[in-house]
Amino acid sequence: MSGLSFISQYGDDEDSQSDENDNCKIQKIKLPTPNLSEVPVVSTEEHIDDPSLHGGRLRSFPHVRGNWASFVYIEYPEQDHLYKTINNLSKLVSSLNISCNTCEGIHLSLSKTFTIQYHMIRPLSAALQEVVGDIESFELYFDSVEVYCNEEKTRTFIALKADIYSSKILANITDKIDGILEDYKLPKFYQVCY
Repeated sequence: MSGLSFISQYGDDEDSQSDENDNCKIQKIKLPTPNLSEVPVVSTEEHIDDPSLHGGRLRSFPHVRGNWASFVYIEYPEQDHLYKTINNLSKLVSSLNISCNTCEGIHLSLSKTFTIQYHMIRPLSAALQEVVGDIESFELYFDSVEVYCNEEKTRTFIALKADIYSSKILANITDKIDGILEDYKLPKFYQVCY
């Protein structure tokens, strides 16, 4: 019997009982109830943030299940040399009776911190790789030390400021990244003034 004949024979119990021309009766079987005992239950507990687990950092936006915090950055390649400068700065700041923590993972931020959902990670990464993939390597030079505060005024940073030539190259890169982030309705980087 072809599949189409099965479709024509499918109906409720009354149809199959009242149809006298039917030579073949299909017995309907009841599907088994699924066993959901091993399916993990989504926790409804409220997330409690513990800044002591994150170097004293406070969350700038609430924890939302399924959101991933991220940002675009360049990892600084010669960190050993840079840590000597950082240690000297740290000693200077400590001599002023100001507490100071050394940042782990020296980097140059190219975006603000933003949140994305898991399904957006791969396409966003691919789009970012496409726009930065053709950027040629360049020398990065610093010319001063600057002090910055985050938008929430919860952290202060002492940072090395790139010189004017490096800053123009970095601004060009952040403009490209901002274009991609804008497509995903994510925040643009801070406005850079020269």
